[in-house]
Amino acid sequence: MELFGFGFSGSEMAVLLLVALLVIGPKHLVEATRTLAKLIAAAKAWSTRLRQASAPDLAQTGLGSVAWQAYDPRQLDPRRMIREAVREEMEAWMADLSPTRPPDTPAPSPASDESTSPPPPNTPPTT
Repeated sequence: MELFGFGFSGSEMAVLLLVALLVIGPKHLVEATRTLAKLIAAAKAWSTRLRQASAPDLAQTGLGSVAWQAYDPRQLDPRRMIREAVREEMEAWMADLSPTRPPDTPAPSPASDESTSPPPPNTPPTT
């Protein structure tokens, strides 16, 4: 489970706190925590001011309306991309091999056409 949006699990956070306690010491740990909280708050405030200051410029250039989620690298799944590419190639090959059947139509299954299938091996012929 992720804590505080930093990607740490509970056990990882406990180890970090224990290391901080050993390195900084129990007397200075509270002061160091307050200093870190002030730094994080200052960084968030700076980020908010920068975003607000750049919003008119982005709107003026047209970049404010870009769907940035489409460019998020976390959405790129190589397995999905490979599956889609292979599927497209297979559909193209199937279209080349059987031009009479449209590419969206599935090929007939062997079980549905029993009249043309040969009898199973070691079966006496029917008369």
